[in-house]
Amino acid sequence: MSGAPDRTRPRAAVRWTLGAFAAISILFSGAFPPYGNPNELSRYETIVAAWEHRTFAIDAVVPVLGDHEDKSVSGGKTYSNKAPGLTFAAIPLYALLRIVLPSPSNGAAPILWVLRVLTVTLLCAVALARLARRLAAGPAPEAAPLVVAAVAFGTPYLFFARSFFSHAWTAALLFLSWDAIVAGE
Repeated sequence: MSGAPDRTRPRAAVRWTLGAFAAISILFSGAFPPYGNPNELSRYETIVAAWEHRTFAIDAVVPVLGDHEDKSVSGGKTYSNKAPGLTFAAIPLYALLRIVLPSPSNGAAPILWVLRVLTVTLLCAVALARLARRLAAGPAPEAAPLVVAAVAFGTPYLFFARSFFSHAWTAALLFLSWDAIVAGE
């Protein structure tokens, strides 16, 4: 026996944690028809309106995807009252998805689920994996599984990673940016 610590168990625990996080984030979206989340729906409507109708006004999309309270009226037109960052980032991906998927017919349409998974969930999972890698390379790699599990399941990160909100998406972008700067990439 050598005096070197066994690093396979912490790595396996991190892989299981990341796998569970990804599975839960993908399989459970938090919205069940016919009850959509107005926060998500407002953003989805802006994306659909921008691509399908070439406007940020959601008037034509609300009757299709659903009405909600997260909207504002200006100049006789209705708009989402959500911060636009995530929406702007998702419009190009929505355009690509429309090549193979039909436009949404309701607030729980498959294209919206795929859009959320490929924008918010994927980025959040990548950030969590990057955190795990950074922790594993640190002074106490045996703590990596516990810290990753605590972030993934002991904070609101999981909820926001499986929702089309900008909270976890923005946090993931900030962490990945910081990590790239520190790594000199």
